[in-house]
Amino acid sequence: MPKIHYKKLLPKLGVSDLKKEQKKIITSVLNGKDTLCVLPTGFGKSLCYVLPHMITNRNVIIVSPLVSLIRDQEQKYKSVCNTFVMHGARVAFNGNEDVSENIYQDIKNGKKTALIFITPEKLLFRKNWITSIDILAIAIDECHCITEWANFRQGYQELSSIVTWFIDRPPLISLTATATKSTINTISDFFKLNDPLLIRVSAIRNDLSLFVQKKDGIAKDLKYMASISIGKTIIYCKTRKDTEKVAHRLRVNGGIAYYHAGMNLSERTEVQDGFSKGKYRIIAATIAFGMGIDISDITTIIHYGMPKDIESYCQEIGRAARAPDLCANCYVLWGKCDFIVNRTFIDRIFDLQEKAYQQKKSYAMNKYINNDSKCRMNMIANYFDPESKNDNCMKCDICTGKRRYSSPIPGTIRINL
Repeated sequence: MPKIHYKKLLPKLGVSDLKKEQKKIITSVLNGKDTLCVLPTGFGKSLCYVLPHMITNRNVIIVSPLVSLIRDQEQKYKSVCNTFVMHGARVAFNGNEDVSENIYQDIKNGKKTALIFITPEKLLFRKNWITSIDILAIAIDECHCITEWANFRQGYQELSSIVTWFIDRPPLISLTATATKSTINTISDFFKLNDPLLIRVSAIRNDLSLFVQKKDGIAKDLKYMASISIGKTIIYCKTRKDTEKVAHRLRVNGGIAYYHAGMNLSERTEVQDGFSKGKYRIIAATIAFGMGIDISDITTIIHYGMPKDIESYCQEIGRAARAPDLCANCYVLWGKCDFIVNRTFIDRIFDLQEKAYQQKKSYAMNKYINNDSKCRMNMIANYFDPESKNDNCMKCDICTGKRRYSSPIPGTIRINL
């Protein structure tokens, strides 16, 4: 790590010290080198672009896929440094939406610097301004999205063009929690990364216990989910209708709400804030409640229906146990219909290469669900890195032999059947 007084900045960020991987990444960024980071959720990947900005007082662009992700990052960092947010119709500097042209000019002229959080679409729209300002680095957050969204989201289709915008391009720092070797190669090729430093931390999460259980009818499933929904809980459902059904029929102490993309922004914001602040203890949600959810005290994740692939599954269970010394239980309740739904989705893909790619990912998820002999955490680690060798977790249903795990709390459960 360069001899810069970065340690003086850590208390402002609520951090006592950096992990060795964070130090390597920050050093790489400060040295102007492209960096590709695969870091598990809760590892602290945002520090890898926030600290370089604070150390150098130079602008850092953070390209984020979701408004909710940008909003959370803005709230988290606006008290310690300048934040400039641009997404959709919203523009805000340090949370103030009354942004004049002077702000753009002050940043362009070097009078102000900021963490600039922006969606891919807004980045493309603001190309002329972006290329006129001093930039230390460009961070592509949740960079695995290019493999999933580039086919239908124009902002991601055109995002690779940023490498041609600059005569002397700022270094790119690509960050994700889930990437196979194939995905890493795709990201590197997509952004034409120049001999990037690859920092990869094992997907092993010692603070998570993994369980898989076959569905047993809606009534019994609701009772089972109520019994295992200990502490703050997310129940991921396959459809919007299922989120509402679960929220309406499952009643527990602490309150429950549903969340899906069919709700308007104010409704979704109210539910997310209510969950964060303790108004709701349980959220029944589609995968729309995923990236950008930074709530530290989630202790249970339930998938009511098989996830589409290992990558998505790891992103979603990664929402749990983010506070130090906190552990969480993660359950998948699956049925035969889930396999049919996933296969139907793949059958609708016309591009043969994309179809084969999705089939391969779906097969790995099916193998995980049907597994009855291998440590589940090791299966996940080996999926992302086939050469990884780890001890069994001794916490999952396979390692412990607990194929139907439950911890009911008497007097807290009421089911509407």
